[in-house]
Parts: sequence; structure tokens; C-alpha cells
Amino acid sequence: MLAPLNSTMLAVALSPISEEFDISTGWTTWLIAAYLIVMAVGQPISGRMGDMYGRRRLFIWGLVYFAAASALAMVSWNFPSLVFFRVQQAIGAAMFMSNGIAALRSSLPQESRGRAFGLMGGIIAMSAGIGPPLGGVLVDGIGWRALFAVNLPVVLLALALSLRYLPKDLPGRSRQPLDVLGAGALATGLLALMIAATSLGREGAGDPLFWSMTLVFCASAAFFLWWEGHYSSPLISLAMFRRRSYAAGASTIFLSNMAMYALFIMVPLFVQDLKGDSPTRSGLALISLALFAILLSPLSGYVADRVGRNLPAVVGAVLLTLGAISITIWDTNSGMLYMVFSLGLFGVGLGVMQTPVQTAAIESCPPEMAGAASGTYATARYLGAIVATGLVGAFLAGGDLTEISMFRNLTIVLAVAAGLTIVSTINIHRWIEAPGGAKKEVSRQVS
Repeated sequence: MLAPLNSTMLAVALSPISEEFDISTGWTTWLIAAYLIVMAVGQPISGRMGDMYGRRRLFIWGLVYFAAASALAMVSWNFPSLVFFRVQQAIGAAMFMSNGIAALRSSLPQESRGRAFGLMGGIIAMSAGIGPPLGGVLVDGIGWRALFAVNLPVVLLALALSLRYLPKDLPGRSRQPLDVLGAGALATGLLALMIAATSLGREGAGDPLFWSMTLVFCASAAFFLWWEGHYSSPLISLAMFRRRSYAAGASTIFLSNMAMYALFIMVPLFVQDLKGDSPTRSGLALISLALFAILLSPLSGYVADRVGRNLPAVVGAVLLTLGAISITIWDTNSGMLYMVFSLGLFGVGLGVMQTPVQTAAIESCPPEMAGAASGTYATARYLGAIVATGLVGAFLAGGDLTEISMFRNLTIVLAVAAGLTIVSTINIHRWIEAPGGAKKEVSRQVS
């Protein structure tokens, strides 16, 4: 619950935070972007460390670190200190998120993975979905600092369960060095991308900062791809993307998360700035998206265990796209009922699609790579969220979301991203193994 909850809950607090620290709403998107960037870089590192030193150890220490960062964020004295503690939160979240997924993959047989990932997917969707409404209630009733206090009882419960039920770590299978240089290149590129997006929205294409940051991004990306292809123990194993299902799954989660996270930021701003409603109402507008994703994720996992991974993934992508298209025609006169319908249809597609996609991606890699595979898959998830945050930040850099045309242009981009998930899900396998245990599709997944 902790990682997705803290990536969406803060969306409804951007306006109050900007008022308290006297900064533009565009700059407050860095609270979300910084968290997502560190999650994107930190999860493959944490996954690799879990493979080497033990997943239980990394999981528990991540929870402790996250709790300490949340407590310090409550007493932030200025905007830079708040961003700093958000970064520390993300470091802890990266540790427990990737190792939790890897532990689940390693402990379950193929015939029950879909249901297990479905249950976990439902919890993740629930947490991401209840973030905005919960945040709205806390901001209206107590203030934005309460958003960090709510983490502490969840951490205590997770720690108690972990210490009681997680099995002791087995010795690691390898002691390969961590890819520090690759992590630095990835972080540099993502930071440059966010700065370039913000400067483009504020000053336009004539801003020298935009072009310099674009150059830094391109250089960092080129070096990262070259280095990952040559380093013996890369941060992100490009070889995994030669597996058709893994590449398709990572592409799907990138695109769907790009659309989802942009909505989590845009809908509260649309309701508050354009329709003039409260943070609580803006959060409640997103509850239908979360509700259907929560209910359908476990069910789609069960279906995927029965009919295969491909069919529910494609059906979910189609429904996701229809929901995104219906959002493009919102205006200030749109009623709450129609908004709930649009977001609900998007949530249905997300709930049907995400479990078979994640299951197919992780199981397409061998068990000894479970930590690296889950960490890299999570990086694709957060890269989509980072691109979405940068896109919204570029539009907001010059001011608040006060024009319906700005909102509509953003939603059209998201509808295109959602439509591309249909293409990517078509390439996901149905079964990794035939009933007799023979490798039926693996040969077609490796180019």
C-alpha cells in the first residue's frame, strides 16, 4: 500500500503546499516527480541487492527507512526540505517494493501466480486510488502534513507481519557489483527530462535551459543504453527485453501508468481550479477508477490462470482506451456522474489488464532473475509516471490549470498512450509452459 499511496495522495495537496511556501503549482509537481525518479532508479538496484543479500532483509530495512523519512517530512520547514524528505521516502519504498514482488514470484508455482499477483495488484490499485480521496479529507480536515503521518501505522503493521511471517533469507546466488554508473546516468537523464519539460512550459522552446537539458537527457540516455549493453552486471538487463512478453509487458505498464498518473494529477486540479470544488470532492472524483481496479485485479488474475495471459490483457487495454477517449470531451459543465463513468471505465480496463500483464512479464524470466526482473518492470511503471508528471508540469509551469483547452490537449495525449497499450498487449504470451511442462512459447520470445 505504501508506495502507490504516497505517489498519488499528494496530488490533492499541491495547491495548499504552493500557497504555504509561496511557489507556483507547477513547481510543486516536483514533489511527485522526485519521488517517482528515485523509485525508477532505486527499484532495479534494490531488486538486485535483494537477489544478492536477501529479500527479507531489504524489505524490512526499507520499511524502517520509509517510516523515518515520513516522520521528518511532517516537520518540513521549507519547500526544498520537503522535496529532500520525499526523496528519502522513495529510497525506502524502492527497497521494499521490488523485493516484495520478487519474494512473491519465487515462492509460488505458475498455476497460482495470476491470483497472487491479482490480489497484490488489487491492493496496489486500491492504494493508488484511495490516495486522492484520502488526501482530500486529510488536507481539508487537518492539513497537508497529515499526509505523511498516515504512513506510520501502516509501516508498523507491515513490520509486525514481516518479522512474524517472512521466511529467513537464503544465501544469495551471486555477488555481482552494483551498476552505480548506470544508475547515475539514468537519474541524470530523468532529472534533465523533468527540468526541460518545466522550462519548456515556462519560457517556451526559446529558453536556453530547455535546449541544454534536452542535450543532457539525450547524452545520458545514449550513454546509459551503451553502458547497459556492455557492463557485466547492468542496472537494467537489456537482454530481458529480448523476451517478447517482457518487452510487451514493460511497454504496456509504461503507457498505462503514464495515462493513470497524469489523471491522478490532472483530475484534482481540474475539479479544484476549473470547477471550483474542494480537495475532498476532487479526491472523490477518482474513487470509481480505484474501485473497479480493486475489484477486478484479483478476478482478472483468476481468469488469466484459466484462459491464459493474452486475452484479458488485450480486453483490458481496449476498455482502458475507451475510458481515456471519453475523458477527452470533459468540460466545466460536465456532471459528476459522467466523470465517474469515464474514470470507472478507465479503471475497469486497468483492473482487467494489469494483473495478466505483470504476471506474464515476471514469469517470462527465470526464477534467479526475479528480483532484477521485478525491479526493471517497476522502473518501466515509474518511467511512465515520470513522463506524465513532466508533461503535466510543462503545462502548469506558466500557472494553474485554468483553461479547458489545456486540459483537453493533455487528455488527448493520454488517450493516444492508452490506445498504444492495445498494440503492446497483443504481443504478450498466453502460456509460458504447455500442460505437460514443455516450453511452448519461450522459443518465440527470444529474438
